[in-house]
Amino acid sequence: MADRVDKHTGYLTMRSRQRNALHYASGALLVAASAALPAMSPLADDEMSSFVGQDGIAINIDPGAQISADEIEWRMDAATPQSAALLIQDLEASLQTGPGFTGAGFEVDVGGDGSEGYMVVRGSWSGLQAKIGALGHSYYRDTAPLVGGEPDRTQDRSVGMFGIESTGSLTMGGKGGLMSYGNPGDPATAQSIFDLTSQGEIFYRQSTGVGAPEISFGQLDFGFRFTDGAGNPGLGRFGIFNDRLTIAGDNLDFDLNFDLFFAPSTVTEFDKASRLPMIVFGWEGGIQNAEISLGAGGIGTGASVDASIPSVFPGLQYFNYEGQYGTRSEGLNINAQWDFSDDFRFILGQASGERIRVDFFDWRRMGAGTPGEAAYDLRIPLILDAIGPGAGAGGLCFGGSQPTSGSLTGASCGVVGGQFYNVPPKNSALAVVIRDGGLHAYNTQALVNDVDAFGDPVLDRFNWSLLYTFGKIDANLYFYPDGGFDAVTDKYAGALRSDVLLTIQSPGYWRAAQANFDPARDAGIDPNAQSRWATNTHFMIADTDINKVALGLNPTQAQLDSREAFGIGILNADLLWRVDDFVISLVGNTPAPTADTNSSDFYRSDANF
Repeated sequence: MADRVDKHTGYLTMRSRQRNALHYASGALLVAASAALPAMSPLADDEMSSFVGQDGIAINIDPGAQISADEIEWRMDAATPQSAALLIQDLEASLQTGPGFTGAGFEVDVGGDGSEGYMVVRGSWSGLQAKIGALGHSYYRDTAPLVGGEPDRTQDRSVGMFGIESTGSLTMGGKGGLMSYGNPGDPATAQSIFDLTSQGEIFYRQSTGVGAPEISFGQLDFGFRFTDGAGNPGLGRFGIFNDRLTIAGDNLDFDLNFDLFFAPSTVTEFDKASRLPMIVFGWEGGIQNAEISLGAGGIGTGASVDASIPSVFPGLQYFNYEGQYGTRSEGLNINAQWDFSDDFRFILGQASGERIRVDFFDWRRMGAGTPGEAAYDLRIPLILDAIGPGAGAGGLCFGGSQPTSGSLTGASCGVVGGQFYNVPPKNSALAVVIRDGGLHAYNTQALVNDVDAFGDPVLDRFNWSLLYTFGKIDANLYFYPDGGFDAVTDKYAGALRSDVLLTIQSPGYWRAAQANFDPARDAGIDPNAQSRWATNTHFMIADTDINKVALGLNPTQAQLDSREAFGIGILNADLLWRVDDFVISLVGNTPAPTADTNSSDFYRSDANF
């Protein structure tokens, strides 16, 4: 079975070597076939599913339904399929049975107000379990010799196994249809609803069988919904805008909380009983002015001059990393940008015992109200692509008087006085590319959730900041499936190898500081470097109100003037992390492997403060 997704994102296929591509439990629902049924007709097997049409359509799937596929293949580059496809192998999914599990249900409803139509989709699921037996790259399979007319599976490579559990719900739709984005210039056209929640677990293991170690994200809560700014359901925008699937809103709630566990030795796959708690992590609260979009297109090729980017040196060449100057490969790209609300919390804590945790909240933008403040609090642009050997995104320029955006070629990096680094992919890989990311906000308060000697909760609030801002984030991350297939057990042993090139910079600041910001001492320095402190990279511990003045909601000017906030740390930093063959291994109750003393692997880190 093959479904064409997009001429730029590639296409998706499902296949099976020994049985049909998709397997359903007896009486399970094949939704695609239901379109031919009359509106009020139920499906033949009403014990497993139902299809009802009144004001809309309702589909119910009872607990116990199953689906499986030997292989799901996402070819990101149809023109060169042997070097650019992602494989999800041995996929299984089911709905749990037993007390408390209700299966899954989906509804599609339409209506109107006499002038324009409405469409809403609602869904919920209980006890969803999914297993990915192997995650790899098709290059190894497509270049393997044939055995019995099929590629030799012992040549395959895998990252490892994944397990997912989820119970949740989704509501989406609005005025004008399911994908009606509206006019961004007219606030009245923001008429979409969106509410996604999920509670569950994610497991990762690199080996099969009893005793294999596992890492898991337990008690994982995820939520993403439009609000009115006060926590109540609200409206936003969801649909196709500028050829991109986009969700945007003035106010949203975003929750991502989990306990990180590690099981050094497991009794079963995806073992909850054997795992040990490590740490609590969370993002929780409101975000504002958010826009998250998904578009077609992977890594671009070539380079060009871009006169629109301000620079001390004219005629600089920039990599065409996102196709802005020409062509790009097939793949996906994601742009995410938002501001933090006052109630947004970054959470770190203890995953066991008294579960002590610290919430960092009351976020402020660095340099707020000054001419140099950033236009956003957080921006994360990602490119996802399956690539072949040597087909990377180009290297990164570190230091010098480089511009605040774009990605300079090696020659142009030398012109601005920087150092050019590159770790090209050696094999077929999954590429994650970041360019011009940034974090320009910091918390101003911390809330410690503790317990007293009697076990009662104690809350202590401090005017204290764990301040970390990232000026310009660029990264090339190449991930290689490195685990082989065992023909005896018919299972994969996973491993993850990667090449990492990461820079977090304060563009131009270090070079300008060495010349004391005097162009007469260095004609190549950026004269604006000193003024960009609000968008640079900083790491500090700060007391945000040393006099402990309780300002309240309407502080007087005298109260504001009495604040003497201060911090200590590292300012205007440039950081470089370059690693060749960075291996991530889950090691349990067995000795760690001995390092190869003859290895040519290298590790490089640099920093300027």
